[in-house]
This record gives sequence, structure tokens and C-alpha cells, in this order.
Amino acid sequence: MGPFSFVPVPGTNPPVLVPEFQLLDANGKPAPVLSGSKIPTPYLWFFDQHDIKVSVDSNGVKTMTVYDNGSDRLFAGAAGYSRLVKLQLNEAASPKTARILYEYTEWNGDNTDPANWAEPFWGGYDEIDNGQHILAAQGHCSFCALPAGQGGTSSAPSHNSTLLELAPTLPSGATPLWKAVFASPDTMIYRAQHIDGCAIFNNLTYCPSLGH
Repeated sequence: MGPFSFVPVPGTNPPVLVPEFQLLDANGKPAPVLSGSKIPTPYLWFFDQHDIKVSVDSNGVKTMTVYDNGSDRLFAGAAGYSRLVKLQLNEAASPKTARILYEYTEWNGDNTDPANWAEPFWGGYDEIDNGQHILAAQGHCSFCALPAGQGGTSSAPSHNSTLLELAPTLPSGATPLWKAVFASPDTMIYRAQHIDGCAIFNNLTYCPSLGH
């Protein structure tokens, strides 16, 4: 995976590949590449991504939010840590660009620390309050072994499944507002979904607006 995604030019055989999207950092600068290659700094691109959501706001701005498990980041010469990342897509630019708006991770830069958030599978998120907050699920897989360097051990990392609400802090980060950590490492969660209490409960305990 390079700093661009490549697409073939129609009608060429063998296919001629041209860049479709250029990856930009949070400051709008082209993502730096590793010396002597086209591979971007592995900490900026995403690996083993899923739960991808694309949205367009009232001003026509298109964004893409990605849950990045990051397992294969290890094979690009970086630590295999997990994160949540949101990008702004500009399809009118030439080449098209994908700029990192913000990201959240609990990787602390120490590849040997088993407390790092590094999960090969599962996890997800739900944008709430029109994207002002994010409910994230750090899904822990208790039986999934990770190679040495991912979480710092050859066994599953110690990060139990966790629910947390994030407030994006532009231009690059997100701040946790609260966390709920499951006590047992055998509690494995898959996704996070915010449901308004009024949508499922017809009482004042879960839907206070009924009292107005």
C-alpha cells in the first residue's frame, strides 16, 4: 500500500496504474514516505480496516470514518496498534485527496507494552450528536494470539473489551469523555451502536423528554 491508491487506466494492456487518492496528514500535508520507497509512514495509513462509513454534510463535504485494527501494520515495519481514524475526501482535487481529520489510539510508542490497544479483529463505532461525539467499542479477542511486536507479546494482549465516548479535538486527536471497561477478558464485544432511550422505552427513566 503506497501513499496513493492506484487504479488502472481504461483500455491499457498491460494496465497503466495512476494514483486515485493521495493521503494527507492532519495539517493537509502529503503523508511522508519511507526512505527509498512509495510506502507512507505506516502510522498514518490504515491496515486491516473495517466498519467503514462515508457521509456527506449539508455543505457537500465528504468524510470517511474507519476502524483500523492495524494488525498488518507490523509487516510495514511499524507496531501493530489499533485506532479509529476519520478522513476528509476531496474528489475534486487532482489527484483526489484523503486528509486525516483526527484519530484516536492508545498506542504509547512502546512496542513491548502489552497494555497497548492492539486487537487483530472486532471493534466498531457509532457517530452520535451529528458526529460531535463517537461511541467506540474496543473489542477484545481473548483467544486471538498476536505475533511478537503487536501488543508486545506472542499471546493476546491484556486490553479488555472497552466502550468509550470520544469528543474529536481537531486537528488531529480525540478526547475520551468516559470509559466502561469489561472486567473479564473473556467478554468479547463486536460493535458499538448508540440507541436513544426514547426509541425503545416509553418511560421517564430512559426518556426524560416524555415529562415535557
